[in-house]
Amino acid sequence: MLKGKTKVTVLCAVAAFIIGAAVLTTSAVTDNLHKEKENDFVPAVISLAVVENNEENSDSELKKPLEWKSDNENYKADKKVEIANLNNKDENNTSAYIRVCINPRWTAEVTVNAGTAEESKVMVDADMPLDDFGALTAIEINQESNSYTMGAVTFHLAADWNEHWFYNDKDGYFYCKSVIAIGKKTPPLLDYVTISSDTKQKLKSLGAKLTVDVLADGIQSEGKAANTMWTNVKINSDRKLEKNE
Repeated sequence: MLKGKTKVTVLCAVAAFIIGAAVLTTSAVTDNLHKEKENDFVPAVISLAVVENNEENSDSELKKPLEWKSDNENYKADKKVEIANLNNKDENNTSAYIRVCINPRWTAEVTVNAGTAEESKVMVDADMPLDDFGALTAIEINQESNSYTMGAVTFHLAADWNEHWFYNDKDGYFYCKSVIAIGKKTPPLLDYVTISSDTKQKLKSLGAKLTVDVLADGIQSEGKAANTMWTNVKINSDRKLEKNE
């Protein structure tokens, strides 16, 4: 293996962590008069948006086929990824730690309900020859070139990504080191994606595409929630996330 490279396996899981609502009843006593007072505690909510190429998707999940442009001997698709911690007026939003899973898939368009009024075309996962396209579960990260490969696909990370993020090979997530305040975005993580001209031609002949799912997950920054729920990381004395070796 080349210097500066590590191999890992991606395990993608998406979870939402929200503090549960609680209604507590307390008793107040004044002389011989007993009264009950209800204290309503509003749950804190984390609302994330995947921001790709400055376009926001508030479902915290972005699934779009890539748009390729010729780039010398390769094909390149812009995939600038940031995550926004939204400030919704009707929610009790809170600051958060954020992690991201990037999941590439080979997809193909198929027709469903053919010949009926409900006929439509949908994208489904496609089985691709491993000899030509490789396994998309095997990541090889190159710290020197800020890139990693998954089969026939190369992802190019933001130039300074490792100042703000770290990759955890135990669970397949990229973790933003700093707390992201309400209404703010993470530093950029991903920049663009490349495939070879040969891969592009084979995709065309098979009627297939590369779809990259970006999945964002957040947890409240107050207290030790990240230590409890994200067992592979820990919060250091500067309130930043780091690997739990």
